[in-house]
Amino acid sequence: MFNSFWWGGGSNNGGIKWLAWDRMTFPKEYGGLGFRNLQLFNMAMVAKQ
Repeated sequence: MFNSFWWGGGSNNGGIKWLAWDRMTFPKEYGGLGFRNLQLFNMAMVAKQ
């Protein structure tokens, strides 16, 4: 789900890459999104579909 939202689908897609994966876990104070556990967040988002 993260892949399709932030990067427009699969790895072979030529769409816009909005954010580097490692920057998602940076604290908000340092320019990141502040996610602590991306795996748990992704599972929660998939469950909401």
